[in-house]
Amino acid sequence: MWYQNQYFKADHKKGGQIVIPYAKSHSSDKTILINDGFAQLTEFKRLPESYSFSSVFIVNHESLLMGKEAEILMKPSLKVNDRKCNLNIMKGTKVTLTTMSFVDNMPITKVFDNLTINNDQEISVKFQVPPNLQSVDILLETEVTNVSKGNKEKLTSSHNIQMGTNNNTLSFYDSYLRKLKQDYYYYALGKNGEALSDINVSFTFNHNIYTNKSTTVPLNTDDDGKVKLGPLNDIVNVSANFRGPNGNCSANYVIRNTTETVVMPFTMNILEDEEVKLPYVCNHEFSQDTVTLVRYSSSFRVIENCFKNISFSHDKGYQYGRINISGLQRGHYTLTYVATMQTVSIRVHKGVYWETDSFILKDHSLVEKRERTSIMRIKDIAVEEEKENHKVSFSLDDYGKNARAHVYAFTFMPPDVNSSFDQLASENMDWSSLDIFPFAKWKNIFLSNRKLGDEFRYVFDRKFVKRFMGNTLDRPQLLINRHKIRDTQFDNEVVNAGNEYEKKEVREYDRMQQQIAPTSFAMNNMMPQMQQQMAFGSANMMTQN
Repeated sequence: MWYQNQYFKADHKKGGQIVIPYAKSHSSDKTILINDGFAQLTEFKRLPESYSFSSVFIVNHESLLMGKEAEILMKPSLKVNDRKCNLNIMKGTKVTLTTMSFVDNMPITKVFDNLTINNDQEISVKFQVPPNLQSVDILLETEVTNVSKGNKEKLTSSHNIQMGTNNNTLSFYDSYLRKLKQDYYYYALGKNGEALSDINVSFTFNHNIYTNKSTTVPLNTDDDGKVKLGPLNDIVNVSANFRGPNGNCSANYVIRNTTETVVMPFTMNILEDEEVKLPYVCNHEFSQDTVTLVRYSSSFRVIENCFKNISFSHDKGYQYGRINISGLQRGHYTLTYVATMQTVSIRVHKGVYWETDSFILKDHSLVEKRERTSIMRIKDIAVEEEKENHKVSFSLDDYGKNARAHVYAFTFMPPDVNSSFDQLASENMDWSSLDIFPFAKWKNIFLSNRKLGDEFRYVFDRKFVKRFMGNTLDRPQLLINRHKIRDTQFDNEVVNAGNEYEKKEVREYDRMQQQIAPTSFAMNNMMPQMQQQMAFGSANMMTQN
């Protein structure tokens, strides 16, 4: 690669990788790509070294009990120009933990410094929970060296945890939701855990299909202050409200119907007739009512129902089965899980994989895929109940190099049991599903040739004509019986002269335009039915309840 009077050579040991230092500011210039004796002029945009930093904070709220030791996990994410980079370049990482008491509003600060950052584990800090805890503020600080600018950049990410103390109120009771076996139970308890019996609670249920309608049912608590709600199949949200002696008490819970949750990619890029395997996470039997596959045109119009291209299989050890998609031709498809309202946009390309399965070589472009087609799942779950301790075992499938599992338990369910999981999934999403590198489209604008005349064509045709054996028919007899007698006539043949091919006048701008390959660009995820940009999940995670 020849760029700005410098030659950058590809490293074949690293798959032809070319390393170009970042610029101090945005710049764009012409460059020449050379490979196997061929060269092409294109345009290269050189970006500055710009870092972005964020983190996901995970804490089990039931561990924040006075006098107990609580643990906070932090999963940092460092990107340079929206590309993930190695966490080992983070230096001087420290965590500042500030707790606030609702009695005297006096902050207590503790600093965890000299932390070691690795790509295969999260940052973990532990602290003693003080009495009268009102809030916890977490500040994660680190710094990276900006090589192009020659300085160090400080990066921060923060999180706040608010405790439900009911301070300065007369509400000495609260509501809780618990799941035992396959049934849900609602509890109305006082500040010291005492049961509130015979309390009329108004429940509002939302169905996963009838999203615009809700059902409200009044139920009373029993002597233990609980209400049995049952398995809550196909219910996605439950709201509970009751009026106590000192005011109303309300709570809202997000219900996850499936015991396994998998982060689906928003977009998948495959080749024609390539097989795709995706998990089928649904409590209902596989049918056209639970999964749909539709093909769309370039103007986002429905072309074809492709449910016939889906097959179902249930492998041993999995809670749910999987679907296999095959036989798709070039085009845009949308896979929809009706029960969970998850959609996967599938782009089918006509081409071949180039070097690895991360690049697709097409007639007029080279496509770089960013998403992973393999999805990690949990299998072989077993629970052994003993008198004192319970043992839970499981295994992972299709996991990567730095895969790890976190298990946490709770007595009462949080408002959204998968909130930490959703935060991790959102943090790992990539807003671009693929990068497209178009090729230059060459056209003939001048033909330096001429058309031969008929006389020259006759000579060349006689000269290069294929020779055959002579006439082998019997000679005619000496006397020929003439039935018709007429005069000989001569026809004149018009012989065309040679002429030049027609010349085509081309503007200098058009001549230069077609010699330069178009600039590469990133394609955002787009759902056909909404025609809007959405985030693509390069995340490869799952959870099991």
